[in-house]
Amino acid sequence: MRQDEEVELYGRRFTFRFTARAGASRVEVRILEGAGGQVRPYVRAPVRGRTSGEARERAWEVLRSHAGLERYLALVARVAGAVAPGAKLTVEEDARMIRVDIAGPRRLRAPLALVREDALDPDRTDDELLAFIRHHLETYLEDGA
Repeated sequence: MRQDEEVELYGRRFTFRFTARAGASRVEVRILEGAGGQVRPYVRAPVRGRTSGEARERAWEVLRSHAGLERYLALVARVAGAVAPGAKLTVEEDARMIRVDIAGPRRLRAPLALVREDALDPDRTDDELLAFIRHHLETYLEDGA
């Protein structure tokens, strides 16, 4: 059995490609970027579950983590590029927090830190995240030493 399911997250289109593994009593889901004939691999390793529902749920978690982090860091890069051209971003993350620091002609007195769940929350709009990022950078950005 092979079945494709198109999904949308953060304004982007993705495809979950389900494949039942014969004899393994597992369902495997490949996460692809795009839809229809315009798909390409997005996450390297497939996600597995005992049922299609379990595999779908795990695929959503993985997609939310990958695409959410990409979205958040792209927003940080956009603001940093506007207020600190030429700055280099350094990202540290763990299961709980995402921290971004800036190096170059300007630097941050305090790294930009956001709880992972808040950064990846699909209900938080780009405008909300941009306002948070902009406020932090405008408050803590100073000339480098």
